[in-house]
Amino acid sequence: MQKHYSLVHSEKVLKALRKAMPKEISKDVTVDCWSNGREQGFHLSRYSHSPEPNLELVFAQQRNSDMVLVVVGKSLDFDITTNQPSDEIWETGRKEYGHDEDAVFHIIKHLVG
Repeated sequence: MQKHYSLVHSEKVLKALRKAMPKEISKDVTVDCWSNGREQGFHLSRYSHSPEPNLELVFAQQRNSDMVLVVVGKSLDFDITTNQPSDEIWETGRKEYGHDEDAVFHIIKHLVG
């Protein structure tokens, strides 16, 4: 079965994240599918073990390009049922990367804190 083209980079990033993620935080990170109707990718949430909101992010291959889109925020910035980032965090917490490795580095940096 052929993979949908829009998941090629997202799946590479997820695979690299699983290898690079420190074991002490991997137990606190959940992975879900994510789509906003244009991009398809993954949603990650890191449980904080504190009163602070969880760290959440989504990453996907940017529509019509090979760029990897990463949106980072707190759980309050994401819809609880769809994992969609708010309009504000979409504008302020979004970065695009031309290399999968750069996206992985950015995500790990946020997950580790």
